[in-house]
Amino acid sequence: MLTRIRDEEQGIAMVVSLLIVFVVLLLATVVFGQAVHNSNSSAYNRNRLTSVGAAEAGLNYWYNNVQNWSPSGTPPGAVTRAVGSAPGTASFTATPTYYSDAAGTTLFSGTISSSNYPLSVKIKSVGTTSGGTARTMESFVVLRPVYGGFNGALIANSSTTFSNNFTVNGLNGNDADIYILTGNFSDPSGLESIHGSIFVPTGSATVGTNVHIYGQVWANTAVSATSPQAQIDGDAKSSTAGVTISSGSVGGNAYYCTGTAPSNVAGTKNQTCALGPPPTQSFPQISYNQTDWQNAGYTNIQNFSG
Repeated sequence: MLTRIRDEEQGIAMVVSLLIVFVVLLLATVVFGQAVHNSNSSAYNRNRLTSVGAAEAGLNYWYNNVQNWSPSGTPPGAVTRAVGSAPGTASFTATPTYYSDAAGTTLFSGTISSSNYPLSVKIKSVGTTSGGTARTMESFVVLRPVYGGFNGALIANSSTTFSNNFTVNGLNGNDADIYILTGNFSDPSGLESIHGSIFVPTGSATVGTNVHIYGQVWANTAVSATSPQAQIDGDAKSSTAGVTISSGSVGGNAYYCTGTAPSNVAGTKNQTCALGPPPTQSFPQISYNQTDWQNAGYTNIQNFSG
C-alpha cells in the first residue's frame, strides 16, 4: 500500500507571486529602456537639426562677407561664430578655398589685386552643437567682380516715382546720388531717406511728405517741396523754371529762373537762369553681341549672335 508522504500545498502562492513580480519587472525594464531610447533619439535629432542650421548659417555668413569684400583688401578667410540656440549651444566654422578658374580645378595663387583675383570659391561650413553633433555643408560659388565707374547710386532712363519706406545710403557720406536721365522725378509721400542728391537733367523734381533728401535737388524744370516734412538739406535748384517750397524746407540755398522767391529756405534765394542743365550720366548700354557681354564681365551660358 502506497502512502503520500506530504499532501499540503503551502508555499505555492509565493512562487506564483515571484513569477508575477519577475514578469512585471521585465515589462518595466522594457518600458524604461524604450523611454530612454526615445529621449536620446529626440535629443540626437534636435542636435542634428541644430548642427545643420548652424552649418547653413555659416554659408550665409560667408556669402554676406564676400559681397562686401574689395579686391584691394584681404579676401575673407575661415571664420568661426556662435549661433543662438537653446537648450544647447551651437557654432559654425566656414572655410573658403579659392580657385583661379570658374570650374574650381586650379587653386588660386599669388597676391589678389584688381587684375588678379580668384574666379571661384568653395565654402565648407561645419556646424557643431554642444552635444558633439556635427554636420557639414559645402557650396561652390563663381565670383564675378562688380566694377565701379558710375557717379551715382541709382540711374534711371525714364520718369521715376518712389514710394513706400526705404533708405539709400552713401558710400562716403552723402554721396548716394540719383540721376533721372529722361522725364521727371517724383516722391509724393512715404518715409524715404536719400543720402545723396537728386539730378533731373530734362524734367522736374517733386519731394513729398516725410521725404528727406540729405543732398541737393537740381532739376531742369520745376522743383517743388509743398508737402509737410519734405526736407532738402542742400540746395534746391531749377535751371529753367521756378522753385516752390511751402510746407517743406530747404537747408541750403534756392536757385530759380522764373516765378517768385520760395519760402522756407534757410540760405539765400537767388533768381538766375544761368545755371545751365543739371549734371547727367551716360546710361550703360550692352548689346546682345557675345563679345560685348563677356567684356562686361558676364559668362555666357548660351551662345548669342550679334
